[in-house]
Amino acid sequence: MERKLYVSDEAIEKMGKGYFKKIDVDNLAHQADDGFVKLEDDLLLSRDDMYDLYISVSEEDACFNDVENL
Repeated sequence: MERKLYVSDEAIEKMGKGYFKKIDVDNLAHQADDGFVKLEDDLLLSRDDMYDLYISVSEEDACFNDVENL
């Protein structure tokens, strides 16, 4: 099963679409755990029970986009 990466609207606004297109999902997956992990760019990383990854600005971000569609 392929892991997907989703990015919040707030994160896209902060960093720009191009920033997320070059992210290696497999490398990022090694940093994810059951809670929120702060990345070095001050964004938050989380994962769901299907191991899909989510990048957000805050824990309250609610609207996410598939990075493949950016």
